[in-house]
Amino acid sequence: MEIKGDSVFGVVRTEDAKTPYYALINIRGKVTNNRINFVQDRIMKENPRPEAYWCLIKGELVYDEKDNSLSGTWISDMAKCAPGSILIYKSPKAINMGETMITYYSTFMDVDKKRKKK
Repeated sequence: MEIKGDSVFGVVRTEDAKTPYYALINIRGKVTNNRINFVQDRIMKENPRPEAYWCLIKGELVYDEKDNSLSGTWISDMAKCAPGSILIYKSPKAINMGETMITYYSTFMDVDKKRKKK
């Protein structure tokens, strides 16, 4: 996200933790003192779970200088999207615009159990 004057804009990444499902969503908003009022206005790229969808949200975030975070609440105009809360910390890494790399592994015992079932 970028801030120019009192405007906020950019792309945010939303993920379904520990899965390959994600969305890149355009965001815009206004800064007033330590608050940001924002709107997500379009999904730019997505990989949703089967039979699932991403919610476009709008809300207000408050900056906490103690831990350098933004937190607040959000709502959505989309029928299936219940209101919620949000907590944001700045990552030292650049935003990942591509697929999420998920590594699966099995222990020898898992493989042995599956082999014995056959």
